[in-house]
Amino acid sequence: MRGVGRLRGLLLFLLIVAAGSSVAAGSAAGAEGALAGACTITQTHSITGQVKTNIVFVNRTAGTVKAYWLDYSGKRVYYSTLAPGASYTQRTFATHPWVILNSAGACIGYVIAPHPRYVISGAASSAAPQPTTTPPAAAMPQWVYQMINDFNLGISQPSSALSSSLSLYRECVAVPPNWYFVDGNSRFFISVIKASFLPYARLLPSWIAQIRTLKASPLTTQARAKLLAAEPLHTQEVNAWVNAEAAIKAHECGRFFNDLQAAAKAGAPEWADQYAAVKAIAGLYGQSGSASHQTPYAQKIG
Repeated sequence: MRGVGRLRGLLLFLLIVAAGSSVAAGSAAGAEGALAGACTITQTHSITGQVKTNIVFVNRTAGTVKAYWLDYSGKRVYYSTLAPGASYTQRTFATHPWVILNSAGACIGYVIAPHPRYVISGAASSAAPQPTTTPPAAAMPQWVYQMINDFNLGISQPSSALSSSLSLYRECVAVPPNWYFVDGNSRFFISVIKASFLPYARLLPSWIAQIRTLKASPLTTQARAKLLAAEPLHTQEVNAWVNAEAAIKAHECGRFFNDLQAAAKAGAPEWADQYAAVKAIAGLYGQSGSASHQTPYAQKIG
């Protein structure tokens, strides 16, 4: 009997939201500094509210100014009034634009978070130069977060089932066999399959349907193709697990072992395809991750 390799399952997605750009607008004129025409708005509304940041507004004009947030629909939302020489720290999020109005209601300043310090001056609304950055990615839909989470959990399920199967197989082929151990502990093995692994099959069609709602692109095409390829493999793997359950309950050690091999054979490419699909969709929203997606079956049984 050949040894069974140690199995482990681990996947970690590091969600990193890329955001940030800044624009300062304004030109000298009038008692309070800038003309309305100097306020050039390049982003009309907020995009996402995921990355917290602060802006320190400093009023260097001779008059009172007001700070307004441009919400997700582009509507101005009043937040604060600054007297001449006053400053305050505004909590906000990356990708959120802000405008500054003078007492006449004219826009004399505009900035997009993140921006540590924004000075509204009599000559022009100014801000420290910011490095050129990639435009922020679109907000990631909730179903994509759920897909990543479900995949992270799902990839551990075959490993859990295989790990528990190792001790069952050893006791099944022991001389004499330890049927008390096999019968008692196979309940856990079966519960892993029924309660966790089998329901996962319902997720793949739902992901494919969700991807159809996204704008067509090479990444969405790749992701859909990978999940379509994973579907029949998952069916094969599930059938192998169900057969293994029946075999261990019947104390048929050899058939149990063969069914575990069949699950591993279907599972390795299945989880690799799913990994590629999940990563492709996450990539649409500026996310990246690293994973050893083959670890549940990296060391084959037998």
